[in-house]
Amino acid sequence: MRLKSDDYAPNVNRIFSLTEFQRRAKEFLAMLKDTRVPLVLTVNGKAMVVVQDAPTYQEMVDRIRADNQLLRELVKSRQDSARTKELLDDLSQDFT
Repeated sequence: MRLKSDDYAPNVNRIFSLTEFQRRAKEFLAMLKDTRVPLVLTVNGKAMVVVQDAPTYQEMVDRIRADNQLLRELVKSRQDSARTKELLDDLSQDFT
């Protein structure tokens, strides 16, 4: 199942204290596995950590790497296109 980018975003309904997570760890881990939606854990009421199941995290990392590679290829393509245009302009000046 391919996840959409919104699937990686923590849900405000899934914010819990670290203490609650520690007390109910097995339950939370089962929830993470079933839903594949990250949890936000708080300490003293402030968000401190995001917990996510490993397969979903790996999918996110792989997607980011693939997107970065695509961006590099697009930049290179654009640079190549600009260089090609420059060379063609130079050639056309030589023949006019």
